[in-house]
Amino acid sequence: MRASEIRDLPTSDILNKLDASRREMWNLRIAFHTNTLEDPNQIRLLRKDMARMFTILRERELATAHLLAEDAALAVQSESKPQQAVSQAAATVNEEEKGADHGE
Repeated sequence: MRASEIRDLPTSDILNKLDASRREMWNLRIAFHTNTLEDPNQIRLLRKDMARMFTILRERELATAHLLAEDAALAVQSESKPQQAVSQAAATVNEEEKGADHGE
């Protein structure tokens, strides 16, 4: 299975395919050790397909984590901007009061 085909699948389907691949791998290994496996290359191909599926799942996991981190950073920035505005306004008022006190 090609990586582009796997990327088109929803995560739940990929997980189901991984589960089926694990069972198939088990059966292939048993067949290999009992010398009934016709094509030993099947094990290699299945292992690579499984690795592709794991890689794509990990990509999705990292993408989700990255988006959550960006959302958290934006939330922090949006919360700090009103606080900064209030702090700057208070500093301006304090400076004006100090200037008025010294001018009298």
